[in-house]
Amino acid sequence: MVVVAFTLARRREVVGEARRLVAGVLAQLGAPQEDAEVITLALSEACTNAVEHASGASPFTLRVECIPGSVRLTVTSPGEFRPPEPFGEMPDATSLRGRGVPLMRTLMDEFEISGERGATTVTMCKNFEFEHGAALLAV
Repeated sequence: MVVVAFTLARRREVVGEARRLVAGVLAQLGAPQEDAEVITLALSEACTNAVEHASGASPFTLRVECIPGSVRLTVTSPGEFRPPEPFGEMPDATSLRGRGVPLMRTLMDEFEISGERGATTVTMCKNFEFEHGAALLAV
């Protein structure tokens, strides 16, 4: 298993930095390009929510866990998540916001949002096969 964890400032430019960090980890481990793109898009949505919706000025955390066959991303930010109604449904075409949760849920094989002890945690997992000869296969 490969685990990488980051503490990130709550600034918009950090979302792109988080995408590049995770894309680099996935590339080094031999993740297929198509899967890496899907994972980084879902990650971008989770990090954007952490930057835009968390309370206070505290940083948020990103944890990436890779095992043969899957990657799990965990984004934790301060503040409690209050789901919109109806939760998890794609908004109508005229809405300017609200697509992040349905998008993450669709792109990833597992998706969960939990709130406790003053923090919100988004956990997502994507299953895929690493390329033959990837470093992770030797773990």
